[in-house]
Amino acid sequence: MLKYLKQGTEQLHYKVEKYNLTKRIVGHSITLKDYEKLLIQN
Repeated sequence: MLKYLKQGTEQLHYKVEKYNLTKRIVGHSITLKDYEKLLIQN
């Protein structure tokens, strides 16, 4: 059942994590434009 749930929500998780700026900041892969957007949002 867990395998089925994981497969069913895999695309949703991918879409959410795609825009996860925290991961990109920590990995030093964030662009200046994305960083500016983050500052404006907060």
